[in-house]
Amino acid sequence: MTARSRRGAVVVGQRAHRHMGVPLRIAIWIALAARKCGVRYALAFAMFEQESNFKVIYGHDLGGLNPGFRVTRENYLRFRAEVVRREGGGSNGVGLGQVTWWTYIKARVGLWKPRVQIYLATEILANLVQDLGEERGVGAYNGGPSSPNMSYAAEVLERARNIRPKLQRKRKK
Repeated sequence: MTARSRRGAVVVGQRAHRHMGVPLRIAIWIALAARKCGVRYALAFAMFEQESNFKVIYGHDLGGLNPGFRVTRENYLRFRAEVVRREGGGSNGVGLGQVTWWTYIKARVGLWKPRVQIYLATEILANLVQDLGEERGVGAYNGGPSSPNMSYAAEVLERARNIRPKLQRKRKK
């Protein structure tokens, strides 16, 4: 990543903070991850807003552990150990991107950290969009590659359309 592209991503993160109320550090990490993974900024912010409203929490999946609790190092390590022990049983969305698939949880001891959550979720989204196209890839982020949730995709893409102007540089008249 060049210094200029990194600087541009930081500016986008600052705009998200200023115009959307995203916590500054989280906004900058989302912009940097989007830049690194090749995801449109507005799409990345829309997905994180849809998934967690930029909160570092567990999801509310039926039967999932720690529903709605804030993700901390201590509770994540207990959560991860239990999900691995159950081979996916009790899995729940984790953090800003609500990563649910238990093999990601098993592989990421540090998933309690917001930056790790952001980079992993953005990488997953980028891979799905690259493999399936934007609309189906976004739907697959929620429903999986074999059964993309197209209503989820429509919601996230609409959010992205609304977010895009907030992230753009204001043109002088």
